[in-house]
Amino acid sequence: MLIEQALAAESVLLAVSGSHALEDWQKIMDRKGADVRLVGHTVWVVNSNAARPDAVQSFCKRCQARHVIFVSRSRPKKGDAGTQRNQKAQSFSEDQSAWRPLDNRLGDVTGDIKRSTTGLWLDSLEQVTTGSLALNSYIKDADRQRLKRFWPSDSTFPVHRHTEDGRDGPYEILAAGRLASPFAVWLGA
Repeated sequence: MLIEQALAAESVLLAVSGSHALEDWQKIMDRKGADVRLVGHTVWVVNSNAARPDAVQSFCKRCQARHVIFVSRSRPKKGDAGTQRNQKAQSFSEDQSAWRPLDNRLGDVTGDIKRSTTGLWLDSLEQVTTGSLALNSYIKDADRQRLKRFWPSDSTFPVHRHTEDGRDGPYEILAAGRLASPFAVWLGA
């Protein structure tokens, strides 16, 4: 199972997720799974200062990181369903220099699409129905500090496992994904 590989990996990305862009979680998972089956990959919208494409690309190459663990917020606010914006990304760039259209066979790549919006490039995705995670079992790649929480501006972090087993914690595990080259891209409307 993909989640077992992700939990055993020394280096992964941890990302807060859930209902997003006026869609419920199951609809998103169904669409992204269909992308993987039809196109061979999907693009997962991310708006996180801690997970810019150059940082994610470097992290994946340097640390052989290939997994993302998607978790829920530990204490969601009432009515918190992520962004309410449902804009569609149309193009991508690995380096903000050369831009190409997203594969037209992909389902909608939606969210709050702005100049700083990025996406994770996944070639496998599986939903997880049980399990939880303790963030402090991981240290952030950028500053080697223990991960304590997510922020609105930092919803995804490249991290390294700090303790053997961080499976019991307040963050419900929702899904696991496998990153494929180019790992992360800039997105444009």
